[in-house]
Amino acid sequence: AAENAEIPLEDRVTYNLASKITVNLKKQEDFAKSPYAQVEVTLMLNKKADSYETIQPLLVNYESIIRNIVSEEVSKYTTDELDANKDAIQKMIWTRLSTEFGNTDLLIGVVLNWTYDSK
Repeated sequence: AAENAEIPLEDRVTYNLASKITVNLKKQEDFAKSPYAQVEVTLMLNKKADSYETIQPLLVNYESIIRNIVSEEVSKYTTDELDANKDAIQKMIWTRLSTEFGNTDLLIGVVLNWTYDSK
């Protein structure tokens, strides 16, 4: 995060997934129904990265991989745990996606926003 703070604001761009991801959450004992979250995902990108011109146009093709990684990480938590661990979850998703993108300096952050419901 500290090294990403050095990237000027004008060199940062966002990529929003086309639609929300529905993720089944770990069930809490006090919930009668299975909770789930509707997750919006925004990737923060460094447009000065060497791989930007190559990877950015392909992100739409990566959406299924991004969705899968987000679902895997978010589904490990209950609603209470999700809120308490938001920064750690975003960092884990960033780490996994960075590996997926070839550990370039392209991906500088992942921002998640969610709402809850139950089935």
